[in-house]
Amino acid sequence: MRQWLLLLCLACAPAWSADKAEQAALAAKAVDLAAEQKAERAQKAQVEAESKRLARRIERLEADLAAQNRRVDEQRGRVADFSAQRQAQADEVQGLRDSLADELNAFYRAGPEVRLALAGDNAGPRLVEYLRFLTRARRDRLDSLLTEQKRLASAERRLSDENQRLAADVARLDEEKRRLGESNARQNQMLAKLEANLSTRAARQAEVKADQARLKALLTQLPRGANQGLPFAQTKGKLEWPAAGSFIRNFGQLRADGQSKWTGLVIAAPQGGEVKAVKDGTVAYAGWLLGYGLLLVVEHDNGYATLYGHNQTLSKERGDSVRAGETIARAGATGSLTQSGVFFGVNRQGQALNPRSWLKKAG
Repeated sequence: MRQWLLLLCLACAPAWSADKAEQAALAAKAVDLAAEQKAERAQKAQVEAESKRLARRIERLEADLAAQNRRVDEQRGRVADFSAQRQAQADEVQGLRDSLADELNAFYRAGPEVRLALAGDNAGPRLVEYLRFLTRARRDRLDSLLTEQKRLASAERRLSDENQRLAADVARLDEEKRRLGESNARQNQMLAKLEANLSTRAARQAEVKADQARLKALLTQLPRGANQGLPFAQTKGKLEWPAAGSFIRNFGQLRADGQSKWTGLVIAAPQGGEVKAVKDGTVAYAGWLLGYGLLLVVEHDNGYATLYGHNQTLSKERGDSVRAGETIARAGATGSLTQSGVFFGVNRQGQALNPRSWLKKAG
């Protein structure tokens, strides 16, 4: 029973050392995610409003285009009508000219007898007056038709010019509609991206909350250990390094989140490189822990424990005995690391200690 309590006590020691820092980091991360999500929701609302505005503008443009196209069709119809009227009048003018010529030819072909019958005793003046009457009616009709033709031609030119202006307006509206359509497509793409980002952030928030609950449960279940002497202290400055490499993170150094600090060292190590126990002990924890990746905690005597984190794989399970120098894991970049290495920590009853004081000086 005493052994079991000791295992539980020592297993909790590394967790308590990172309790406040890790919980603060998680809380800060959750706050940041919530703020980012709120900002993206606001941006999404703006994009949705802009998309609706563009859609309404496109709808109005389509109505304007339809109206302009109707006007163009009407103008084209009127131009066609005027052209038909002009052609009909031109045909009538030509017909009158032909008719007048035919009548004059017929009069002269009729011979002197007809002309004398028409003229009587005073052939000259009566004939002239007849011809004048005949041609005057024809000329008046011709003049009227020519005047009307000029008016129709002028109206046709005006309609043609108006038709060109309307066609230009239609082309302009078409171009504006095309530009608005492209803008609307971009807005819709942005909206889809924001929707995806919001979903991703929601998933990340859920993950952070789950990690918070898991860490809290772990820390709650593992009681603090008691001070049972300082035999481990006699190894200060004598322990072999868990991996051969240089420090890439130091004890007390600010972590990437800008709020928590490193509670141990990170030693550079190749991916899959051996990670060795620095002292005899028993595995108190073996598994994934937020901020440490794959973590192995080895309990020693008198409330001391050593931590080995960010591993690629673990070679030991909880309850296994280990010997100093024995390979207990393989180095990796799990957890918060961006390069391969080994986290090494020394802990006593929930208090993180500087591991450099326990390791041999690099020689």
